[in-house]
Amino acid sequence: MNAALSALANPRPDIDIGIALFKRTENDYTYTHWALVSVERPHLYGNAPVHLYQISNHDATGARVPWYTNFSCNVMLSTDPTIIGVVHLGEVNMPQDQLDEYITEMGPGQNTYNTRGLGWSNTSFIIRIVENLSDAGLLDIPSTMGQFRFNIQEKGTRLELMRNWGGDSLPILDA
Repeated sequence: MNAALSALANPRPDIDIGIALFKRTENDYTYTHWALVSVERPHLYGNAPVHLYQISNHDATGARVPWYTNFSCNVMLSTDPTIIGVVHLGEVNMPQDQLDEYITEMGPGQNTYNTRGLGWSNTSFIIRIVENLSDAGLLDIPSTMGQFRFNIQEKGTRLELMRNWGGDSLPILDA
């Protein structure tokens, strides 16, 4: 099949999207860090480079700065020693570059987004992206957005247990 015909058969690559959870320590405080990740199918989060989306309000020295986007591509999750695992959210039917643009246009600031009393953070940023993708009909979330954060935290606990049990593969659970 030639390339043009192949493009017509599958005009948009399917993107798997999930939340990568990392165990981070900062000033003797250990916490679970969230990052939104995407990978083109048929690859898996642990065996192919992913696009990673997050925001930060600390510079390289640890000083507080205004929120800024900290996006990366070609990240190998399986080589990160702080990775706990990935909660797979589903499939988004758009090319990777359009997903990048969609997320970038949201910007790192809270703007008018309602965090439901949780304050603005990297986690709130990820939830806002997921909520916007869900509202646009691009991602089907199996819970209400109010319950979403707690579901991911619960999955994180399970992923951590799976990681502690050993094995060579990156633990992945469906949302």
